[in-house]
Amino acid sequence: MTFESTGFVRIVGTREPSEGPHPAVVAVHGYGQPPMSLVAFALEALPPDTVLIAPEGPSTFYRRPGRTDGASKGGIGHGWVADPNREATDRRNDALILAALDTARRDHDIDAERTYLMAYSQGVGVATHAFASHPDRFAGLVGLAGGVTKAFRPHLASLRGKPVFWVTCLLYTSPS
Repeated sequence: MTFESTGFVRIVGTREPSEGPHPAVVAVHGYGQPPMSLVAFALEALPPDTVLIAPEGPSTFYRRPGRTDGASKGGIGHGWVADPNREATDRRNDALILAALDTARRDHDIDAERTYLMAYSQGVGVATHAFASHPDRFAGLVGLAGGVTKAFRPHLASLRGKPVFWVTCLLYTSPS
């Protein structure tokens, strides 16, 4: 079954007025995160003429209402859902990210050659799929503390020659 769905996106225009076109970053949040938490991080790290685009994962759910810490803050979580029909989920997530980018382009002068993906945790797999599937729409990828499924790893070769900065942390405890 195919149907059209509504998605949500927050767009933060440039913080300093300047002539465009402007660089853009599509910030893809992690599991349970509100989209604006990654935007808050990006605002500290990116130049002030950057347009930030934060699509909201289509799975919104209640997580331990009343908590004030971590991903459960406020009791609402957002995610990208990794259901058993992975191919359909990936296509839907790609479509949401591209629609968010196209929405931002209607109101902001965005430089297509300086449009990047930045993702955290679960969002890294989502953003990497979008980049590998639509390499003409993005200039590069910054992945923070996330990965891709084992089945998707052969597709990473399509990113060869593209700017990718991937940071992950592996904690190792000595068995002694």
